[in-house]
Amino acid sequence: MRDEHGAHIGAYQIAVDVTERMRDQQRLAGAEAALHQAQKMEAVGQLTGGLAHDFNNLLQALSGNIELIRRKPADTQHVLKWAERSAGVLTRGARLTSQLLTFSREQAPKLRSVAVRNLIEGMHDLLRSTLGSSVRLTLALPQAEVFAVADSTQLEMAVLNLVINARDAVAGGGGGEVVIRVEAIRLDDDLQLPSGDYACLSVSDNGGGMDAQIAQRAFDPFFTTKGVGKGSGLGLSQVYGMAQRAGGSARIDSRPDDGTTVTVWLRCGAESFEHAPGSDFGSLGATPTTAVTVLVIDDDNDVRQLLAEALQALGHTVLQAADGITGINALARDHVDAIVVDFAMPGMNGAEFARLARQSVPGLPVLVVSGHADSAALEAAVGTDVALLRKPFELATLQAAFAKLMQDTAGSEP
Repeated sequence: MRDEHGAHIGAYQIAVDVTERMRDQQRLAGAEAALHQAQKMEAVGQLTGGLAHDFNNLLQALSGNIELIRRKPADTQHVLKWAERSAGVLTRGARLTSQLLTFSREQAPKLRSVAVRNLIEGMHDLLRSTLGSSVRLTLALPQAEVFAVADSTQLEMAVLNLVINARDAVAGGGGGEVVIRVEAIRLDDDLQLPSGDYACLSVSDNGGGMDAQIAQRAFDPFFTTKGVGKGSGLGLSQVYGMAQRAGGSARIDSRPDDGTTVTVWLRCGAESFEHAPGSDFGSLGATPTTAVTVLVIDDDNDVRQLLAEALQALGHTVLQAADGITGINALARDHVDAIVVDFAMPGMNGAEFARLARQSVPGLPVLVVSGHADSAALEAAVGTDVALLRKPFELATLQAAFAKLMQDTAGSEP
């Protein structure tokens, strides 16, 4: 039997337990959010030291090549070489910016088939400058490409974190070496991972290593063997989290006085079917797209002029507007077959413009271009019925995106 007093006490205790459980969950969620933010800030902090140096080198190379083109514009052979060098410099700059943008907003991983050998080769200059002149960098890469299921930007950041850790492990020792190895391995009867083919990316150093007890805690958030102010212990936990989110794992092999190897195991991906178009501006007319009238809207005059000239080179007629209101007026005044519009503009963004434009001309093809960092927010604002092209992009990529936009529109017409 249970009296009324006992029942009230029991109900009260249940309410207290539920309240405490909810508070624990809230505290845990807050701690996880703080951890994620701290991970981002540490990675940005680690990048900052070398970024100014890297960007100054990029700007020097770019400005030098442009100056040579200005001085000898009639020297066609050399102009082409200088222009190709400039394109390579811009690609490196875009990669650095992409790495920073990863940490400026909350972004869910975008898993796809990533060419790992190509990714490491593309990071060579950044990794070389991160290690400094006193540490030797060796790349042990396979002849055949290895594809892994991963978010390419997060994988880049994981590699950078591993290289930073390896650099710190060999610091001051003289003769320090860091080896990055990529290989495909068949895994069977593993205790953690399903049997199958895996892309393995490892970073090894010949530093002091660590004992088994320390190595066991190395992936724990905030655990670090570095001195005060030299690391928060988030780099390796970020690497481990990246691998797990991609369906893989990360493991550490280390012994005192025998160096350390951290290996990231990722599921093998199919051979990439995403072949980036070439960047030859002279070949822009190759895409068989019927000439149309395009309204280009961008508040940046240089970008707007570039977009307009690229589309004109494809044979299209181009109208220009510096903002959404001017674009709406142009749409009311002139016949327009398609729109290319920047997302981030004062007064009216590209998604808002697209909605207004579609009210006037239902089904109007719209291509939104953007360098916006927040993937989820951008895609939610733009919607699924508007094509999206991310800055920076090559002109041939714009060509391919616009051709697909027009083909998809033609295919959807009754």
